[in-house]
Order: sequence, then C-alpha cells, then structure tokens
Amino acid sequence: MPAYIPNVRLRAWRNQEQLSRVQMADKINATPVGIAEKLTCDEERVRRWEAGEVRWPRTPYRLALTQLTGLEPEALGFSQTKQTG
Repeated sequence: MPAYIPNVRLRAWRNQEQLSRVQMADKINATPVGIAEKLTCDEERVRRWEAGEVRWPRTPYRLALTQLTGLEPEALGFSQTKQTG
C-alpha cells in the first residue's frame, strides 16, 4: 500500500468553512462547472482528496474547487503528477 501524504490544506479550508465532506461535495456539484459538467462529487471523493490518495483531481473538479473556494488547486494542497487530466 503506497504511503499517502494527507492534504491538510484542503481539510483546513473545509473545517474553516464548517462543512462536512457531504456538504462540500454538494457545493462542488452546485458550482457552475459542476452543473455544466454534471459532476458527481461525493463524500468518498472528498475523503480521498483529503487523504492524499488523489494528488491532482481531473480538470472539471479542479475548476469547480476553484469556483467554490476562490483558491487555485495548488493553494488547496494539490500538486500535479505525471498523469494529469
């Protein structure tokens, strides 16, 4: 099992906003990009982001996160890997 580095920045933002993972997922789905792209963000996806299992979400999710938070993905603790989408 690979060692993941938790995304503490994303978790800190969510906690600062007093959102549960489910609430954050719902807000991502309700962003303009979320609606246009028919995103299906859920609690498990947010958990995987926070756990560091996903280091660079797919483009529509990155855009929706930026719309929701006002922050670029890097500021939320994400970093590009060799496989980007």
